[in-house]
Amino acid sequence: SHLTPGFSNRYGCGAPHGNTPVVTTEGKIYSCIYLVGNEKYEIGDIKKNDFPRTEVLQRMMDIVDIENREKCIKCAYKNLCGGGCPVGLFSIADNPDTPDEVKRYESEMTCTITKTTINTLLWELAYSQKEKLELSQENGQKV
Repeated sequence: SHLTPGFSNRYGCGAPHGNTPVVTTEGKIYSCIYLVGNEKYEIGDIKKNDFPRTEVLQRMMDIVDIENREKCIKCAYKNLCGGGCPVGLFSIADNPDTPDEVKRYESEMTCTITKTTINTLLWELAYSQKEKLELSQENGQKV
């Protein structure tokens, strides 16, 4: 999809849609390269011919959906980032043994990286448009 007025990125990743599968040498299928070995996110097995395991993908969608994430609901960036890369949610926040401090750190890092990237891209876009405007004005073109 394209960034347009009214655009909403609810998921921030293609993995819960089954769009980024990875097959191991043993034939196990995971939704993302970063989740290989995390059995909770195994979405199929070539030997069992059970790809895709829709219950796993649906669980992933429920976890990453910004409308289900308390911290994302009121965020001004939510429709642009969709909550950012969810690998931290799957491997850290969805692990009941992870200490709260580690979960907080993972969340802050994901948000900081995503917001910084979005700000940088938007400023670069603004500057490039400004340069085009100045160039056209120098050439005597009306804008």
